Amino acid sequence: MMASGNQRIATAFLAFTIAAIYTLPVAGQSSDGSPTAAEIHRWIEELGADSYTVRQAAAERLMAGGFAARQALGEVADAPDPEIRAAARRLVALIDQNEFSRRLAEFAADVDGRRGITLPGWEEFGALVGQDEAARALFVEMQREEAPLLAEVFAQPDGSRDVAWDDHLAQLMNWRVAGQQGGFKAPLGSCATMFFLGSLPGSEISDPAARQLVQLAQLPPVGEVLTVDRPDNAVRRLVNAWVVDCPSHSDQVLQLRLALLVTYRLTEALPLAKAIARQDPEFLRVFPPRRVSALLAVGKLGSATDVPDLEPLLEDRTEYLPKPLANRPRGYKDGVQIRDVALATMLRLTGQEPVAYGFLHARPHPQLAFDPASLGMESDEQRDAAAEKWRAWRVEHPLDLDATR
Repeated sequence: MMASGNQRIATAFLAFTIAAIYTLPVAGQSSDGSPTAAEIHRWIEELGADSYTVRQAAAERLMAGGFAARQALGEVADAPDPEIRAAARRLVALIDQNEFSRRLAEFAADVDGRRGITLPGWEEFGALVGQDEAARALFVEMQREEAPLLAEVFAQPDGSRDVAWDDHLAQLMNWRVAGQQGGFKAPLGSCATMFFLGSLPGSEISDPAARQLVQLAQLPPVGEVLTVDRPDNAVRRLVNAWVVDCPSHSDQVLQLRLALLVTYRLTEALPLAKAIARQDPEFLRVFPPRRVSALLAVGKLGSATDVPDLEPLLEDRTEYLPKPLANRPRGYKDGVQIRDVALATMLRLTGQEPVAYGFLHARPHPQLAFDPASLGMESDEQRDAAAEKWRAWRVEHPLDLDATR
């Protein structure tokens, strides 16, 4: 991330050629004016000529030969002649830079994807974020900033996504600290690359790294972009994908992901909240407080279309607050169970008053739908009666999910 521009581009292009991302004409095999193998060999020999004019002309011809001359130049990059060796290495770097820049420009111009031009990670990125013009523009920024990293990650034959998370994120956070003093902020392309790689299966992102990504999402430039809720906001779509797909399931990271969901109203990430609330197989070890946070996030940002996903929780007697506390409202006798929070959430999503179902002390919350500590009932009998009332209401008011969506 801190390497020079030429070094980044050269490394990235070399990775492309190794991975056979695309094919280009080979010297001696094209009819489009590319130099022949014999011409390239002669020009390389002239790189060691005594005459500066001859050496310069040879270098210019090899440079014009582009990728057709690159392989031969690479073969003499360790030649015994120091003049040829230095010139070959310099020309390889320049050809790589030009070819990568050309390739990136072609990719950016292929807005509708008809030409089928691709770059490392584009297929996976498109599956997460989409392949529209906004997504393509963001991916171009990612390639400009992090082409070597993307090329390295997607060239791994075993499909692993090994990333030095601590090093990369530390550099971005240091960039952000410098920004507080001098007006700089981390490049959006670098930040987006971290969220993208952290969303992939097999990324093996650590809990500390996931926490840093949450912090990064709340700082410029990502935090500024996240506040713009528009369909063409590719950064917002990317962070949505990370919130849903981040492989870290520690309680603290789940709490931070849910907080990010609510703070920036990332409604496309609500499947994560519902999966946590239901204790889907990957979230079987989630603690009750996190399930309650997930339910209230759905209540805050969801709609009636989410009701069928929550209804099975009416049978969930898991305790969230098992014992009354001294500061509970007067008349409060029992604890708070998951089914209490689920019912209150569904009442909110369907526009009903909680008090009509026995939630006599329900209080609103500035960030969430309710203060969860206020959602207890007096007894299990009262809970059972409230659940039956809900079921009766559902029979009389079948949800038109298409309309509510």
